[in-house]
Amino acid sequence: MSPSCFPGADIYSDHELLFAEIEIRLKRIKIAVTSKRWDLVKLKEGNRTEDVGEDEEDYSND
Repeated sequence: MSPSCFPGADIYSDHELLFAEIEIRLKRIKIAVTSKRWDLVKLKEGNRTEDVGEDEEDYSND
């Protein structure tokens, strides 16, 4: 940090202008990326695979 004062403003005052150069390092914020979890109970059910097969047949007939 390097501060410096500049006395003598354009008006009569007892204040002095102060300049300072500073360096700031900001903390990096980590954003957690969550992946979608599969519902294993629904995947283990036997009728889920049949539903997918029926949907594919509907699209192939168009």
